[in-house]
Amino acid sequence: AKAVWYESGIWREDGESGTWHESDFRGGLDFKDIESQSISLYLSLEEFAQTNGQPVTGSLPFSVHISRNAIDTRFLWIGLMAVLLLGYFSLQSVRSSGKVVLRKSVLDSDVSDRVIIGGPDELLKVIVTVLGDENTPDHILLDFDCRDGFGNDIYQHQQKLSMRRRRSEEGDILSARGYWQFYLWLQRRSSYYFSVEVTPDAPIDKTTLTIKEGVRTLQSVTAIVVSNSQ
Repeated sequence: AKAVWYESGIWREDGESGTWHESDFRGGLDFKDIESQSISLYLSLEEFAQTNGQPVTGSLPFSVHISRNAIDTRFLWIGLMAVLLLGYFSLQSVRSSGKVVLRKSVLDSDVSDRVIIGGPDELLKVIVTVLGDENTPDHILLDFDCRDGFGNDIYQHQQKLSMRRRRSEEGDILSARGYWQFYLWLQRRSSYYFSVEVTPDAPIDKTTLTIKEGVRTLQSVTAIVVSNSQ
């Protein structure tokens, strides 16, 4: 059974007026015909009345459309939502992948530490976060250095980092934040020394170095490969 209806009226607001119309005339039925056969479809009008209950005289036309191989969109939307949720959880899993093997913060511009890390199947993700005060310039320089167990430099890089400023409601600069990440592949598992130096150092309040091991990514990434580590 399907209850169909039609309502209309007049609206008035702020000296303006108009008419409104709302209706629900559509109905449907899904069924599966296992064998090819003749099917009879019967429609009957149980009640035809106004909203106040007064019966309406006259006839009510019907328009019937029959489609083969129709798709039940209810299950289609359920499947779509399931795929979106699966994609979301997969994305979150990849973002949080990897084991944190080094995380060190100092209330200064320079940070360093040594850790046993690397291997032929271990992709590393290096993250540097810098916090500065209101006098921090728009750009700072990061000097990243990686040394092997004998103290030999095996990878050095200088990165120009843009700082994002946090302002008060009055527009005054309160602080600044910079973020840099890259992927590193140390083919030999060993003890390595990592250091980050920030220039200029005076306005820097905090520097954090984080390294994750065994990182997974959704797509291919560019990684620095160090194959001559001792």
